[in-house]
Amino acid sequence: MLLFQRGLCIHNDVWSTEDPSYTVDAVTAWRSETMSAHRRLSPTLFSHLSYGVAEQYPDGVADIVGYWAENRVLGGVVIFDRSDSWDDKHKPEPNVYLHSDYQFVTFRIWRALDEQQQSLVDFLLSRSKASPFPLTASSKNLDRVDPLNATYRKVYRDIWEREPPGDKTPHCVRNVIDYPEIALVRERVSRLTTEKVSYRELERLQNEFRQYHR
Repeated sequence: MLLFQRGLCIHNDVWSTEDPSYTVDAVTAWRSETMSAHRRLSPTLFSHLSYGVAEQYPDGVADIVGYWAENRVLGGVVIFDRSDSWDDKHKPEPNVYLHSDYQFVTFRIWRALDEQQQSLVDFLLSRSKASPFPLTASSKNLDRVDPLNATYRKVYRDIWEREPPGDKTPHCVRNVIDYPEIALVRERVSRLTTEKVSYRELERLQNEFRQYHR
């Protein structure tokens, strides 16, 4: 972002920046004949799937690239729990969440574990030379938020960072990568064959199991 704001361009000595054929808009305004007219094109290849609304960002396309770089280096776009003012010093510090965009990694926003957050702080304060990046989500990161619900739950960095959900629907297919709690429910259900449980407990587990198989 600093380089962008300083206006440094590697092509300044080769191309005339006044030539309209060498603007960002001219280079990215393409569409194949077979491409759907409703498909939204990213103005840059360096983009995070959920952070591409250049018209909402202070620095436009440069912000899109910034989110992409953050994801590649840190393991996700870093966002925060905004559900409280956190002014009370007796309250715990607000949690750090990450929104990753990698293959075979959850699409959901996930809270970094306490030890992950501590390793991040130690590295940034030069207490540790071992880089913890990129941070990755595992089955231990159970606190997760669907991106469509993140704004309502006040989990974000800037209120304008993502496109409004509109009439989008949540994912209908659920798996243990995105919903690790499914494995915990399955384990509890499997124990029903060896443990005596009340009818109410059985009914609760059945309802919980159906929630992840709708």
